[in-house]
Amino acid sequence: MASKLTPAGQRERLLAGMAKAVARRGYTDATVAQAIAYAGVSRSTFYEHFEDKEDCFLASFSALAPVLGEELLQAVQDVPWEQKPRVMLSVVLDPSKSDTAMHWRLLLTQARAGEPRIRAAREQFVERLEQAFEALLEAPPEGIPTLDIPAKALLGGVRSVISTRRYTHDAHEQGLLLDDLETWTGSYAVSPGYARRSSAEWDELGLGLCDSGFGGAGDERGAGATRGNAERPRLPRGRNRLPANVVASEHHTRIVEATAHVIRAKGYTATTIADIVAAAGTSRGVFYGQFQNKQEVFLAAQTMALEKGLTTASAAFFTGRTWPEQVWNGLDALFGYLAGLPDLAHLMLIEPYAAGVAALDRILDTMRTLSLFLEEGYHRSPRAEQLPRICSDAIAGAIHELLCHAAQNDRVPELRQLLPQAVYVALAPFLGPGKARGIVDELAASSAAQPASSAAQPASSAAQPASSAAQPASSAAQTASSAAAVGA
Repeated sequence: MASKLTPAGQRERLLAGMAKAVARRGYTDATVAQAIAYAGVSRSTFYEHFEDKEDCFLASFSALAPVLGEELLQAVQDVPWEQKPRVMLSVVLDPSKSDTAMHWRLLLTQARAGEPRIRAAREQFVERLEQAFEALLEAPPEGIPTLDIPAKALLGGVRSVISTRRYTHDAHEQGLLLDDLETWTGSYAVSPGYARRSSAEWDELGLGLCDSGFGGAGDERGAGATRGNAERPRLPRGRNRLPANVVASEHHTRIVEATAHVIRAKGYTATTIADIVAAAGTSRGVFYGQFQNKQEVFLAAQTMALEKGLTTASAAFFTGRTWPEQVWNGLDALFGYLAGLPDLAHLMLIEPYAAGVAALDRILDTMRTLSLFLEEGYHRSPRAEQLPRICSDAIAGAIHELLCHAAQNDRVPELRQLLPQAVYVALAPFLGPGKARGIVDELAASSAAQPASSAAQPASSAAQPASSAAQPASSAAQTASSAAAVGA
Protein backbone atom coordinates (compact mmCIF):
# COMPACT_ATOMS: atom_id res chain seq x y z
CA MET A 1 0.00 0.00 0.00
CA ALA A 2 1.13 3.53 -0.71
CA SER A 3 0.49 4.52 2.91
CA LYS A 4 3.21 2.13 4.07
CA LEU A 5 5.86 3.77 1.92
CA THR A 6 8.49 5.83 3.66
CA PRO A 7 8.70 9.52 2.65
CA ALA A 8 11.78 8.67 0.60
CA GLY A 9 9.88 5.87 -1.13
CA GLN A 10 6.94 8.14 -1.84
CA ARG A 11 9.23 10.74 -3.36
CA GLU A 12 10.97 8.16 -5.53
CA ARG A 13 7.64 6.88 -6.86
CA LEU A 14 6.47 10.41 -7.59
CA LEU A 15 9.66 11.15 -9.53
CA ALA A 16 9.15 8.00 -11.58
CA GLY A 17 5.45 8.78 -12.04
CA MET A 18 6.17 12.29 -13.30
CA ALA A 19 8.82 11.00 -15.70
CA LYS A 20 6.33 8.46 -17.06
CA ALA A 21 3.58 11.08 -17.41
CA VAL A 22 5.86 13.46 -19.32
CA ALA A 23 7.30 10.67 -21.48
CA ARG A 24 3.82 9.54 -22.50
CA ARG A 25 2.00 12.87 -22.72
CA GLY A 26 4.71 15.45 -23.25
CA TYR A 27 5.57 18.07 -20.66
CA THR A 28 2.82 20.51 -21.61
CA ASP A 29 -0.01 17.95 -21.43
CA ALA A 30 1.30 15.96 -18.45
CA THR A 31 -0.55 16.67 -15.20
CA VAL A 32 -0.09 16.15 -11.49
CA ALA A 33 -3.11 13.82 -11.57
CA GLN A 34 -1.37 11.56 -14.09
CA ALA A 35 1.85 11.54 -12.10
CA ILE A 36 0.16 10.52 -8.87
CA ALA A 37 -1.87 7.88 -10.70
CA TYR A 38 1.33 6.32 -12.05
CA ALA A 39 2.98 6.67 -8.64
CA GLY A 40 0.05 5.19 -6.72
CA VAL A 41 0.02 7.90 -4.04
CA SER A 42 -2.46 10.56 -3.00
CA ARG A 43 -2.65 14.17 -4.13
CA SER A 44 -1.91 15.33 -0.58
CA THR A 45 1.24 13.20 -0.60
CA PHE A 46 2.36 14.89 -3.81
CA TYR A 47 2.07 18.35 -2.28
CA GLU A 48 3.95 17.22 0.79
CA HIS A 49 6.97 16.75 -1.46
CA PHE A 50 6.55 19.24 -4.33
CA GLU A 51 5.01 22.62 -4.95
CA ASP A 52 3.74 21.88 -8.44
CA LYS A 53 4.38 19.98 -11.67
CA GLU A 54 7.44 22.06 -12.53
CA ASP A 55 9.03 21.40 -9.15
CA CYS A 56 8.43 17.66 -9.44
CA PHE A 57 9.66 17.37 -13.02
CA LEU A 58 12.79 19.37 -12.25
CA ALA A 59 13.52 16.99 -9.38
CA SER A 60 12.90 14.01 -11.69
CA PHE A 61 15.17 15.49 -14.35
CA SER A 62 17.88 16.22 -11.78
CA ALA A 63 17.73 12.63 -10.54
CA LEU A 64 17.87 11.06 -14.01
CA ALA A 65 20.46 13.26 -15.71
CA PRO A 66 23.57 12.31 -13.70
CA VAL A 67 22.67 8.61 -13.78
CA LEU A 68 22.11 8.39 -17.53
CA GLY A 69 25.02 10.70 -18.29
CA GLU A 70 27.37 8.59 -16.20
CA GLU A 71 26.07 5.36 -17.74
CA LEU A 72 26.71 6.71 -21.22
CA LEU A 73 30.19 8.05 -20.51
CA GLN A 74 31.16 4.90 -18.61
CA ALA A 75 30.01 2.67 -21.46
CA VAL A 76 32.06 4.72 -23.90
CA GLN A 77 35.15 4.69 -21.69
CA ASP A 78 35.08 0.93 -21.17
CA VAL A 79 35.62 -0.07 -24.83
CA PRO A 80 38.46 0.42 -27.32
CA TRP A 81 38.46 3.87 -28.93
CA GLU A 82 37.35 2.66 -32.33
CA GLN A 83 34.20 1.15 -30.80
CA LYS A 84 33.20 4.16 -28.71
CA PRO A 85 30.95 5.93 -31.24
CA ARG A 86 28.78 2.91 -31.96
CA VAL A 87 28.57 2.09 -28.26
CA MET A 88 27.23 5.58 -27.60
CA LEU A 89 24.49 5.10 -30.18
CA SER A 90 23.72 1.64 -28.84
CA VAL A 91 23.24 2.91 -25.29
CA VAL A 92 20.67 5.49 -26.41
CA LEU A 93 18.89 3.23 -28.90
CA ASP A 94 18.98 -0.08 -27.00
CA PRO A 95 15.54 -1.63 -27.73
CA SER A 96 15.88 -3.99 -24.77
CA LYS A 97 15.81 -1.04 -22.37
CA SER A 98 12.62 0.84 -23.15
CA ASP A 99 12.80 2.89 -19.94
CA THR A 100 16.29 4.09 -20.86
CA ALA A 101 15.15 5.16 -24.32
CA MET A 102 12.15 6.94 -22.77
CA HIS A 103 14.37 8.74 -20.28
CA TRP A 104 16.81 9.89 -22.95
CA ARG A 105 13.95 11.44 -24.91
CA LEU A 106 12.74 13.08 -21.72
CA LEU A 107 16.17 14.60 -21.00
CA LEU A 108 17.08 15.67 -24.52
CA THR A 109 13.75 16.65 -26.09
CA GLN A 110 10.77 16.86 -23.77
CA ALA A 111 12.58 18.97 -21.18
CA ARG A 112 12.70 21.70 -23.80
CA ALA A 113 8.99 22.28 -23.18
CA GLY A 114 9.55 23.12 -19.54
CA GLU A 115 9.79 26.42 -17.70
CA PRO A 116 13.09 28.37 -17.64
CA ARG A 117 14.54 26.40 -14.71
CA ILE A 118 13.97 23.11 -16.51
CA ARG A 119 15.42 24.42 -19.76
CA ALA A 120 18.47 25.69 -17.91
CA ALA A 121 18.97 22.26 -16.34
CA ARG A 122 18.75 20.65 -19.76
CA GLU A 123 21.27 23.11 -21.20
CA GLN A 124 23.71 22.29 -18.42
CA PHE A 125 23.28 18.54 -18.92
CA VAL A 126 23.74 18.74 -22.69
CA GLU A 127 26.71 21.06 -22.28
CA ARG A 128 28.46 18.52 -20.05
CA LEU A 129 27.85 15.76 -22.60
CA GLU A 130 29.15 17.94 -25.41
CA GLN A 131 32.29 18.84 -23.49
CA ALA A 132 32.95 15.17 -22.77
CA PHE A 133 32.55 14.15 -26.40
CA GLU A 134 34.49 17.14 -27.68
CA ALA A 135 37.40 16.04 -25.48
CA LEU A 136 37.01 12.48 -26.78
CA LEU A 137 37.10 13.58 -30.41
CA GLU A 138 40.08 15.84 -29.78
CA ALA A 139 42.32 13.12 -28.36
CA PRO A 140 42.11 9.80 -30.22
CA PRO A 141 44.96 7.34 -29.67
CA GLU A 142 47.84 7.60 -32.11
CA GLY A 143 47.00 6.07 -35.46
CA ILE A 144 43.24 6.08 -34.83
CA PRO A 145 40.92 8.29 -36.93
CA THR A 146 38.45 10.72 -35.42
CA LEU A 147 35.42 12.74 -36.48
CA ASP A 148 35.80 16.28 -37.79
CA ILE A 149 32.48 17.72 -36.63
CA PRO A 150 31.60 19.92 -33.64
CA ALA A 151 30.25 17.80 -30.78
CA LYS A 152 27.15 20.02 -30.49
CA ALA A 153 26.22 19.38 -34.12
CA LEU A 154 27.00 15.68 -33.86
CA LEU A 155 24.87 15.12 -30.76
CA GLY A 156 22.17 17.41 -32.14
CA GLY A 157 21.87 15.37 -35.32
CA VAL A 158 21.65 12.11 -33.41
CA ARG A 159 19.11 13.57 -30.95
CA SER A 160 16.95 14.88 -33.77
CA VAL A 161 16.79 11.55 -35.58
CA ILE A 162 16.01 9.42 -32.56
CA SER A 163 13.44 11.86 -31.17
CA THR A 164 11.45 12.09 -34.39
CA ARG A 165 11.15 8.34 -34.89
CA ARG A 166 8.91 6.07 -32.89
CA TYR A 167 10.77 3.75 -30.58
CA THR A 168 9.90 0.12 -31.09
CA HIS A 169 10.97 -3.10 -29.45
CA ASP A 170 11.90 -4.51 -32.85
CA ALA A 171 15.64 -5.11 -32.67
CA HIS A 172 15.84 -5.32 -36.46
CA GLU A 173 14.32 -1.86 -36.96
CA GLN A 174 16.51 -0.37 -34.26
CA GLY A 175 19.52 -2.05 -35.84
CA LEU A 176 18.78 -0.40 -39.18
CA LEU A 177 18.44 3.00 -37.52
CA LEU A 178 21.71 2.42 -35.68
CA ASP A 179 23.45 1.45 -38.92
CA ASP A 180 22.16 4.52 -40.76
CA LEU A 181 23.20 6.87 -37.96
CA GLU A 182 26.58 5.20 -37.88
CA THR A 183 26.97 5.82 -41.59
CA TRP A 184 26.08 9.50 -41.18
CA THR A 185 28.46 10.10 -38.31
CA GLY A 186 31.12 8.09 -40.12
CA SER A 187 30.89 10.48 -43.08
CA TYR A 188 32.82 13.01 -40.96
CA ALA A 189 35.68 10.55 -40.36
CA VAL A 190 39.19 11.82 -41.10
CA SER A 191 42.51 10.04 -41.34
CA PRO A 192 44.83 9.72 -38.33
CA GLY A 193 46.91 12.83 -37.90
CA TYR A 194 44.38 15.08 -39.63
CA ALA A 195 44.05 18.35 -37.73
CA ARG A 196 40.45 18.24 -36.54
CA ARG A 197 38.80 21.66 -36.13
CA SER A 198 37.39 22.15 -32.64
CA SER A 199 34.13 23.89 -31.80
CA ALA A 200 36.12 26.88 -30.52
CA GLU A 201 38.00 27.13 -33.81
CA TRP A 202 34.75 27.05 -35.77
CA ASP A 203 33.42 29.85 -33.57
CA GLU A 204 36.55 31.87 -34.21
CA LEU A 205 36.19 31.43 -37.97
CA GLY A 206 32.59 32.60 -37.82
CA LEU A 207 33.45 35.61 -35.69
CA GLY A 208 34.90 37.33 -38.73
CA LEU A 209 31.50 37.24 -40.42
CA CYS A 210 29.65 39.07 -37.65
CA ASP A 211 31.02 42.46 -38.68
CA SER A 212 30.16 42.04 -42.37
CA GLY A 213 26.72 42.19 -43.94
CA PHE A 214 24.49 39.20 -44.43
CA GLY A 215 24.97 37.60 -47.80
CA GLY A 216 22.66 35.86 -50.19
CA ALA A 217 20.18 37.51 -52.49
CA GLY A 218 16.73 37.63 -51.00
CA ASP A 219 17.94 38.34 -47.46
CA GLU A 220 15.62 41.01 -46.17
CA ARG A 221 16.38 40.57 -42.46
CA GLY A 222 12.73 40.38 -41.58
CA ALA A 223 11.35 42.43 -44.46
CA GLY A 224 9.82 44.97 -42.13
CA ALA A 225 8.35 42.43 -39.74
CA THR A 226 10.80 43.46 -37.02
CA ARG A 227 8.86 46.58 -36.23
CA GLY A 228 7.49 46.29 -32.70
CA ASN A 229 4.05 47.36 -31.54
CA ALA A 230 5.57 50.29 -29.69
CA GLU A 231 6.62 51.68 -33.08
CA ARG A 232 3.49 50.67 -34.99
CA PRO A 233 0.95 53.53 -35.15
CA ARG A 234 -2.35 52.63 -33.57
CA LEU A 235 -5.60 52.69 -35.46
CA PRO A 236 -7.83 55.72 -34.74
CA ARG A 237 -10.15 55.23 -31.77
CA GLY A 238 -13.87 54.82 -32.42
CA ARG A 239 -15.40 54.68 -35.86
CA ASN A 240 -13.17 55.24 -38.86
CA ARG A 241 -13.45 54.99 -42.60
CA LEU A 242 -10.75 52.35 -43.03
CA PRO A 243 -11.91 49.22 -44.92
CA ALA A 244 -12.76 46.33 -42.61
CA ASN A 245 -10.09 44.12 -44.15
CA VAL A 246 -7.40 46.76 -43.45
CA VAL A 247 -8.49 47.01 -39.82
CA ALA A 248 -8.57 43.22 -39.45
CA SER A 249 -5.13 42.87 -41.02
CA GLU A 250 -3.68 45.50 -38.71
CA HIS A 251 -5.16 43.82 -35.66
CA HIS A 252 -3.87 40.44 -36.84
CA THR A 253 -0.34 41.75 -37.29
CA ARG A 254 -0.31 43.55 -33.94
CA ILE A 255 -1.51 40.45 -32.10
CA VAL A 256 0.98 38.13 -33.83
CA GLU A 257 3.92 40.42 -33.13
CA ALA A 258 2.81 40.89 -29.53
CA THR A 259 2.52 37.13 -29.10
CA ALA A 260 6.10 36.58 -30.21
CA HIS A 261 7.35 39.39 -27.98
CA VAL A 262 5.56 38.23 -24.83
CA ILE A 263 6.40 34.56 -25.34
CA ARG A 264 10.07 35.39 -25.71
CA ALA A 265 9.93 37.22 -22.38
CA LYS A 266 7.73 34.80 -20.40
CA GLY A 267 7.70 31.50 -22.27
CA TYR A 268 4.70 29.86 -23.93
CA THR A 269 3.37 28.17 -20.81
CA ALA A 270 3.36 31.31 -18.64
CA THR A 271 1.96 33.61 -21.34
CA THR A 272 -1.74 34.50 -21.06
CA ILE A 273 -4.26 36.06 -23.43
CA ALA A 274 -4.29 39.08 -21.12
CA ASP A 275 -0.51 39.47 -21.63
CA ILE A 276 -0.89 39.35 -25.41
CA VAL A 277 -3.81 41.78 -25.49
CA ALA A 278 -1.95 44.28 -23.31
CA ALA A 279 1.20 44.08 -25.45
CA ALA A 280 -0.81 44.41 -28.66
CA GLY A 281 -2.79 47.40 -27.40
CA THR A 282 -6.08 45.77 -28.38
CA SER A 283 -9.05 44.31 -26.52
CA ARG A 284 -9.99 40.73 -25.71
CA GLY A 285 -12.90 41.12 -28.12
CA VAL A 286 -10.50 42.00 -30.94
CA PHE A 287 -8.28 39.04 -30.01
CA TYR A 288 -11.14 36.54 -30.06
CA GLY A 289 -12.36 38.02 -33.32
CA GLN A 290 -9.08 36.82 -34.82
CA PHE A 291 -8.08 33.73 -32.83
CA GLN A 292 -9.75 31.10 -30.69
CA ASN A 293 -6.97 30.64 -28.14
CA LYS A 294 -3.27 31.05 -27.39
CA GLN A 295 -2.20 28.04 -29.39
CA GLU A 296 -3.95 29.30 -32.50
CA VAL A 297 -2.19 32.66 -32.43
CA PHE A 298 1.10 30.88 -31.71
CA LEU A 299 0.62 28.72 -34.79
CA ALA A 300 -0.23 31.80 -36.85
CA ALA A 301 2.98 33.51 -35.76
CA GLN A 302 4.98 30.35 -36.34
CA THR A 303 3.51 29.80 -39.80
CA MET A 304 4.19 33.38 -40.86
CA ALA A 305 7.80 33.18 -39.70
CA LEU A 306 8.47 29.74 -41.18
CA GLU A 307 6.99 30.62 -44.58
CA LYS A 308 8.96 33.83 -44.80
CA GLY A 309 12.12 32.08 -43.67
CA LEU A 310 11.74 29.38 -46.31
CA THR A 311 11.02 31.95 -49.02
CA THR A 312 14.07 33.96 -48.04
CA ALA A 313 16.37 30.94 -47.92
CA SER A 314 15.05 29.52 -51.21
CA ALA A 315 15.51 32.80 -53.10
CA ALA A 316 19.10 33.06 -51.90
CA PHE A 317 19.85 29.38 -52.54
CA PHE A 318 19.19 29.66 -56.24
CA THR A 319 21.60 32.57 -56.67
CA GLY A 320 24.59 30.29 -56.13
CA ARG A 321 26.70 29.21 -59.08
CA THR A 322 27.72 25.90 -57.49
CA TRP A 323 25.92 23.64 -55.07
CA PRO A 324 28.22 24.49 -52.12
CA GLU A 325 27.71 28.17 -52.84
CA GLN A 326 23.95 27.62 -52.98
CA VAL A 327 24.00 26.00 -49.55
CA TRP A 328 26.08 28.88 -48.17
CA ASN A 329 23.79 31.54 -49.64
CA GLY A 330 20.62 29.80 -48.49
CA LEU A 331 21.76 29.34 -44.90
CA ASP A 332 23.29 32.82 -44.81
CA ALA A 333 19.96 34.36 -45.82
CA LEU A 334 18.03 32.20 -43.34
CA PHE A 335 20.37 33.11 -40.49
CA GLY A 336 20.12 36.77 -41.44
CA TYR A 337 16.34 36.59 -41.47
CA LEU A 338 16.29 35.04 -37.99
CA ALA A 339 18.86 37.48 -36.64
CA GLY A 340 16.62 40.37 -37.64
CA LEU A 341 13.63 38.86 -35.81
CA PRO A 342 14.80 37.80 -32.33
CA ASP A 343 11.25 37.48 -30.97
CA LEU A 344 10.03 35.29 -33.81
CA ALA A 345 13.32 33.38 -33.90
CA HIS A 346 12.82 32.42 -30.26
CA LEU A 347 9.21 31.44 -30.96
CA MET A 348 10.28 29.31 -33.94
CA LEU A 349 13.26 27.59 -32.33
CA ILE A 350 12.51 27.25 -28.62
CA GLU A 351 8.79 27.39 -27.92
CA PRO A 352 7.30 24.75 -30.28
CA TYR A 353 8.20 22.08 -27.74
CA ALA A 354 5.82 23.72 -25.27
CA ALA A 355 3.13 24.65 -27.80
CA GLY A 356 2.12 21.12 -28.67
CA VAL A 357 2.22 18.52 -31.42
CA ALA A 358 0.93 20.82 -34.19
CA ALA A 359 3.78 23.28 -33.61
CA LEU A 360 6.37 20.50 -33.55
CA ASP A 361 4.96 18.99 -36.74
CA ARG A 362 5.43 22.32 -38.52
CA ILE A 363 9.04 22.47 -37.42
CA LEU A 364 9.64 18.94 -38.72
CA ASP A 365 7.93 19.76 -42.02
CA THR A 366 10.14 22.84 -42.40
CA MET A 367 13.28 20.83 -41.69
CA ARG A 368 12.25 18.28 -44.31
CA THR A 369 11.68 21.08 -46.82
CA LEU A 370 15.09 22.60 -46.15
CA SER A 371 16.69 19.17 -46.47
CA LEU A 372 15.67 19.24 -50.15
CA PHE A 373 18.56 21.67 -50.62
CA LEU A 374 20.84 18.72 -49.85
CA GLU A 375 19.54 16.45 -52.61
CA GLU A 376 22.27 17.54 -55.01
CA GLY A 377 24.81 16.21 -52.53
CA TYR A 378 23.75 12.60 -53.10
CA HIS A 379 24.82 12.91 -56.74
CA ARG A 380 28.29 14.34 -56.09
CA SER A 381 30.14 11.00 -56.10
CA PRO A 382 29.62 7.23 -55.99
CA ARG A 383 30.39 7.41 -52.26
CA ALA A 384 27.70 10.03 -51.71
CA GLU A 385 25.16 7.96 -53.65
CA GLN A 386 25.50 5.21 -51.05
CA LEU A 387 24.58 7.45 -48.13
CA PRO A 388 21.18 6.76 -46.51
CA ARG A 389 18.59 9.53 -46.77
CA ILE A 390 18.62 9.77 -43.01
CA CYS A 391 21.73 11.90 -43.51
CA SER A 392 19.50 14.80 -44.59
CA ASP A 393 17.43 14.49 -41.41
CA ALA A 394 20.52 14.33 -39.25
CA ILE A 395 22.13 17.34 -40.94
CA ALA A 396 18.95 19.39 -40.58
CA GLY A 397 18.75 18.35 -36.94
CA ALA A 398 22.38 19.26 -36.32
CA ILE A 399 21.94 22.75 -37.78
CA HIS A 400 18.67 23.18 -35.88
CA GLU A 401 20.51 22.31 -32.65
CA LEU A 402 23.12 25.00 -33.33
CA LEU A 403 20.35 27.56 -33.87
CA CYS A 404 18.40 26.47 -30.79
CA HIS A 405 21.47 26.80 -28.59
CA ALA A 406 22.03 30.33 -29.84
CA ALA A 407 18.38 31.28 -29.27
CA GLN A 408 18.34 29.74 -25.80
CA ASN A 409 21.36 31.85 -24.87
CA ASP A 410 20.03 35.10 -26.38
CA ARG A 411 22.59 35.08 -29.20
CA VAL A 412 20.18 35.34 -32.12
CA PRO A 413 21.77 38.59 -33.44
CA GLU A 414 25.07 36.69 -33.67
CA LEU A 415 23.75 33.77 -35.71
CA ARG A 416 26.09 34.47 -38.59
CA GLN A 417 28.95 33.25 -36.43
CA LEU A 418 27.47 29.77 -36.83
CA LEU A 419 27.35 29.92 -40.63
CA PRO A 420 30.73 28.29 -41.45
CA GLN A 421 30.20 25.27 -39.21
CA ALA A 422 26.57 24.89 -40.33
CA VAL A 423 27.57 24.87 -44.00
CA TYR A 424 30.42 22.48 -43.25
CA VAL A 425 28.05 20.10 -41.46
CA ALA A 426 25.83 20.17 -44.56
CA LEU A 427 28.60 19.62 -47.12
CA ALA A 428 31.04 17.22 -45.45
CA PRO A 429 29.05 13.95 -45.75
CA PHE A 430 28.82 14.41 -49.52
CA LEU A 431 32.13 16.05 -50.38
CA GLY A 432 34.33 14.63 -47.65
CA PRO A 433 35.51 16.59 -44.60
CA GLY A 434 38.74 17.92 -46.10
CA LYS A 435 37.23 19.22 -49.30
CA ALA A 436 34.22 20.67 -47.47
CA ARG A 437 36.48 22.50 -45.02
CA GLY A 438 38.51 24.02 -47.81
CA ILE A 439 35.41 25.27 -49.60
CA VAL A 440 33.90 26.70 -46.41
CA ASP A 441 37.15 28.49 -45.54
CA GLU A 442 37.24 30.16 -48.95
CA LEU A 443 33.57 31.11 -48.79
CA ALA A 444 34.02 32.53 -45.31
CA ALA A 445 37.05 34.57 -46.35
CA SER A 446 35.25 35.91 -49.41
CA SER A 447 32.08 36.72 -47.48
CA ALA A 448 33.93 38.42 -44.61
CA ALA A 449 35.69 40.66 -47.11
CA GLN A 450 32.40 41.92 -48.55
CA PRO A 451 31.32 45.31 -47.26
CA ALA A 452 27.82 45.53 -45.83
CA SER A 453 26.65 47.43 -48.92
CA SER A 454 27.36 44.43 -51.10
CA ALA A 455 26.05 41.85 -48.66
CA ALA A 456 23.07 41.03 -50.84
CA GLN A 457 25.33 39.75 -53.60
CA PRO A 458 25.93 36.01 -53.95
CA ALA A 459 29.10 34.58 -52.50
CA SER A 460 32.14 34.64 -54.73
CA SER A 461 33.49 31.81 -56.78
CA ALA A 462 35.26 30.65 -53.65
CA ALA A 463 32.88 27.70 -53.68
CA GLN A 464 34.89 26.14 -56.47
CA PRO A 465 36.71 22.93 -55.45
CA ALA A 466 39.48 23.56 -52.95
CA SER A 467 43.09 22.73 -53.56
CA SER A 468 44.39 19.21 -53.31
CA ALA A 469 45.66 20.00 -49.83
CA ALA A 470 42.06 20.18 -48.67
CA GLN A 471 40.99 16.89 -50.24
CA PRO A 472 39.45 14.25 -47.94
CA ALA A 473 41.33 11.22 -46.71
CA SER A 474 41.81 8.40 -49.17
CA SER A 475 38.99 5.97 -49.66
CA ALA A 476 41.02 3.27 -47.96
CA ALA A 477 41.57 5.45 -44.94
CA GLN A 478 37.92 6.43 -44.79
CA THR A 479 36.82 2.82 -45.07
CA ALA A 480 39.12 1.93 -42.21
CA SER A 481 37.85 4.86 -40.16
CA SER A 482 34.12 4.37 -40.71
CA ALA A 483 33.79 1.82 -37.94
CA ALA A 484 36.00 3.83 -35.63
CA ALA A 485 34.61 7.30 -36.04
CA VAL A 486 30.89 7.06 -35.96
CA GLY A 487 28.07 8.06 -33.69
CA ALA A 488 29.94 9.75 -30.85
